[in-house]
Amino acid sequence: GGGAGFCLLVDTGVLAGNAPQLLQISNQAWLLECIFDALDTLLVEMRKGWKEAWAAMRAKLALLEKGLRDHAAETSASDELLTCVASGFASPPLQAFLTGIGENGIRRWEKAMDSGSQQVQQQASLKMLPLIQSLLFRAGELQGLARWEERFEAAGLGEAELEALTRHATLLMHRVMEVGAAAQAFQRGISQMCHWLERLAGRLINETGSTAISPDDALAVARFVKTHLVEDRIAALLHSPLPGGGMEAVRDEEQSASQKLADALRPPDEWWNAPPMEKNRVPLQEQLQRTRLAAETALGGTLAGVSARLSLEASIQLYPPPGNAPGKGDDASLPRVVVAAASDGPASEFLVASNHAWTG
Repeated sequence: GGGAGFCLLVDTGVLAGNAPQLLQISNQAWLLECIFDALDTLLVEMRKGWKEAWAAMRAKLALLEKGLRDHAAETSASDELLTCVASGFASPPLQAFLTGIGENGIRRWEKAMDSGSQQVQQQASLKMLPLIQSLLFRAGELQGLARWEERFEAAGLGEAELEALTRHATLLMHRVMEVGAAAQAFQRGISQMCHWLERLAGRLINETGSTAISPDDALAVARFVKTHLVEDRIAALLHSPLPGGGMEAVRDEEQSASQKLADALRPPDEWWNAPPMEKNRVPLQEQLQRTRLAAETALGGTLAGVSARLSLEASIQLYPPPGNAPGKGDDASLPRVVVAAASDGPASEFLVASNHAWTG
């Protein structure tokens, strides 16, 4: 075409004088970006897998809740299970539920939930934790470089910003460990509950076997029902706002028998009984976003510092020969360059001799 070409001459002394330092920082920045992208992908996969597992859990409990409504019962599925494990008596709706799904149905239920919780554990401990440990290593190395002022002061690394990145990465590791621990507790609890329900269903269907449960097992099942069946604790740890900050305690006279039983069996790490610091913790998804933002802020100082020290020396504008037609003289057939200095001053025009045809 017949358009003009442009080129800028930039003073890159800051790049040449700090090339090794900037290369080292850019390598770490690229690795951090790869780590965050991998963590985002794993979190999406983890949320999707657990959502499917929890849907299977709710589908089973919905059958029990439907039976309770059919019998005009005002209790929830979790209250019904708590009452049964505490008293050893299965109500007609619970009996109908257990005989309807049978022992094989309970085993399939346990297997599906076991697979879902195990997948969350593996993604947390085998995939996410190593990435976060690498993230902490990179952040610690950059923090050490920031303290080496003699060599890295011109690179713009901020020690305070990198300390914030290390702190957020540490909190992120704690969130991932909590998710893995919650999935492990869920896997253990669903196994205990299903084994108890399986024995209960076998007694109801075959009228053989014992439904007796030890006090320790009864306590474990009751805690699991109250902790994991009332609310999706793993989803809360992954991405949902954690309950507990504004909850008010129910007065004793307003509590049902099952609620009083649940209060007696409630584990010490329940959200609404947690210390204030634990109540203010954020889910994994938000902590990951905060850690990424902290990394961008910490590395943004280098980008801003280098950008501020880059200066424009001149701009070059290359024009094609006017018409590029023969018979207008030798000078008319040559392209021209106009060089404008960055400071105020006249522009200079030059002729460019070339053995190649002008291509625009």
